[in-house]
Amino acid sequence: MIALQDVIVRQLMREDMPESVRMGEYCFHYELSEEQRIVRAEQTDPSSMLGLFVEGKLASRLMVHSMRIYVQGRLMDMGGVAGVATWPEYRGRGAADKLMRAALASMREVGQTVSLLHPFRFAYYRKLGWELLSEYRMYECPPAILQGLGGKEYTTRRTDDWRVLDTLYTRYAMRYNGMLQRDEAWWKKLLAGDSAHRAVCYDGEGKPQGYVRYKASGCTMIIYELVPLVAEARLSLLGYIGAHCSLIDAVKLRSPIVDPLLFLLAEPGVKHELKPDFMARIVDIESFLKQYRFQSGGSSGSLLLQVTDSAAAWNNGSFLLEINAAGVGSCSRCNDSASQRPAIEADIGAWTAMLLGVMRPSMLRECGRLTASDHQVSVLERFIPAMPAYFADSY
Repeated sequence: MIALQDVIVRQLMREDMPESVRMGEYCFHYELSEEQRIVRAEQTDPSSMLGLFVEGKLASRLMVHSMRIYVQGRLMDMGGVAGVATWPEYRGRGAADKLMRAALASMREVGQTVSLLHPFRFAYYRKLGWELLSEYRMYECPPAILQGLGGKEYTTRRTDDWRVLDTLYTRYAMRYNGMLQRDEAWWKKLLAGDSAHRAVCYDGEGKPQGYVRYKASGCTMIIYELVPLVAEARLSLLGYIGAHCSLIDAVKLRSPIVDPLLFLLAEPGVKHELKPDFMARIVDIESFLKQYRFQSGGSSGSLLLQVTDSAAAWNNGSFLLEINAAGVGSCSRCNDSASQRPAIEADIGAWTAMLLGVMRPSMLRECGRLTASDHQVSVLERFIPAMPAYFADSY
């Protein structure tokens, strides 16, 4: 690799935007008219973008969206990395790596303790500390097998009221690690741009208990979101989908991997596959652990953690984690030589997967991503809640 010379990383300015737009066209294989280029350059906020400049020329750029996600039912500030692009003459020279490291430092500075992204290649971002966060299950089945699943007391009606959808989504999102907090602007953009229908399921008292967001593409119904709050709502929404059997030939339904659909069908032999999706990484392990909600069980405990992070030096080292009976943790950096007990060792990607519910501690040790004794693993298993991870906004 040929080292880059005279490198500066800084926030983009308005005058950098035309070049950034052209880079996006080149790297992501689309073409805009000159008028569209001008509009995009004017509408994109440069303060959310970082660029790496070599000898004064923009070589690589990315965007960090300021968002929040649910982790153990609580909101955490998150930096969503997107639009990572590099001109070909600077690839293979470490430009994007330098930019990603600078982005991590920037996220830490503004209090974004976790980061999400959709990878173009998992291996590339894994070496920078991001790890698989979300998988989803994609079903494909004839609608007729869903007929008759709905209960008589529940009714499902189409709606365009984003407030009702948001209330249901928020309650559902708190059940998973990694789900995005949606605001009014996000909802309106989502509903205006997906050409989809929305239907809400109501119980016998008229209370909304779930929704489905879907669209027809030819003779196929694509289910973007199936969001039930109770078991009866799930059945009612599936029955609503099945009621379209005279209009469509197939249903494609996206769901979390823990979805129980196969247990609800009389004949569960339908086509389905698991697909990896978003990645996540803890930006600042000390701050993250202070915000994290551990399992409360009437007992307290302490653990010595050894963290390695090749892209964020502030995460390297030993940390003393103390958890009280209410599940509240305190975390402080400690001197390696000051402690006489062995530490639990893992890299930042493994800690991310463990704390966000993607992998249990025992499985991480089994696959060689965690070094810990039997006792240490049992303590981790006791304190880390078994809440699954999912990200629903990647379509």
